[in-house]
Amino acid sequence: MKSRPVAVLLSLFLGFVGIQKFYLRQTWFGVMYVLLSFTFVPFIASLLEALVYACMSDKEFDERFNKGKTECPKPEKQAKEPIKIQIRFGNNDAPEIPKEKEAVTAPVEVESDANKTPAPVQESPAPVKFDANKIDKETSDRYISEIARKSSLQSYFMNYSDEDKDDFLFDAAKLVVENQNGSASFLLQKLSIGYNRAGKILDELEGRGIVGAFNGSKPRDVLVSDESDLNFWLFGLEAFAKAHKEEIDSQSAVYKAERLKQEAERLKQEKEKEEQEEKERIKQQILEKRKKRELRKAAIEELTKDGVIEAPKHREPIPQEIKDIVWNRDGGRCVICGSRENLEFDHIIPFSKGGATTVRNLQLLCQECNRKKSNHIG
Repeated sequence: MKSRPVAVLLSLFLGFVGIQKFYLRQTWFGVMYVLLSFTFVPFIASLLEALVYACMSDKEFDERFNKGKTECPKPEKQAKEPIKIQIRFGNNDAPEIPKEKEAVTAPVEVESDANKTPAPVQESPAPVKFDANKIDKETSDRYISEIARKSSLQSYFMNYSDEDKDDFLFDAAKLVVENQNGSASFLLQKLSIGYNRAGKILDELEGRGIVGAFNGSKPRDVLVSDESDLNFWLFGLEAFAKAHKEEIDSQSAVYKAERLKQEAERLKQEKEKEEQEEKERIKQQILEKRKKRELRKAAIEELTKDGVIEAPKHREPIPQEIKDIVWNRDGGRCVICGSRENLEFDHIIPFSKGGATTVRNLQLLCQECNRKKSNHIG
């Protein structure tokens, strides 16, 4: 029992180290008081606590720190009285041992080992074997269609061996179909097996067409939704596939052709999408270049208007009359090497250096000599 006056005194005189907290069994708060004892925080908090405890009634203090427990008077010792125990043996004629007082209400039966019968051990129900002769035409056609579709989509389908069948295969298949969960971690929890073994069981279920192919970190797709079909995929798949091989191959070819068509259509759509994206990218580049040209033109006009740069000179085409006079004057030859091929009209004083487009400032040069002359005078 914790005492309120003691808690008040401890808070006043030793509260800065949290003694009152240890006294009231608030150990963690006491540890924090000790760690912060070099500051004034525990001292101020202990004074506030002392005030709270002082203003608190004994009943409130007991309810908070003594959990409402009060001392109960000890019961008076009663004299021991003899009791009566009844023991019943396998033989009903066995005598009873009397005692002065009967205290046991339920008889205790003791049977010999010879009379005991062992309790029956409950075994898990064995899987029901599939009988192909009991399926109707509609169900048979459905199985043929599903086998053909799965064989056209899954490369691992029908790739299994009954000799290497796992002991937990039936239980695992039942759990997967009931819960529609094809993850290895799910089998690991439910069957208490290793992760590698759970993965191998899922591979075997994939070979039997119960689950889909490996899908990375995601659970596999469960391809069987009805538990009544489970026995077929576990025990009747191989025999049924052999008996209807021609029909399955025929439908599988149709499914493969449709799948190839869908794949070609998908590739075509992807290509069109890529071309459209490339076209949009080129449009954006053209628009950006055009915008840059317009901005450059506007900047040149502003600089020219402000007198920062001179207005660019535009070269006028050489009049045909001047071309004829220069051609006749130079004899239709390069004035440097005499070649008659790839002739060009050249400004003796370059146009960029103020040369005029006149007969006296023009001459005939071949392309090679004109490139060598460049923008030099002469």
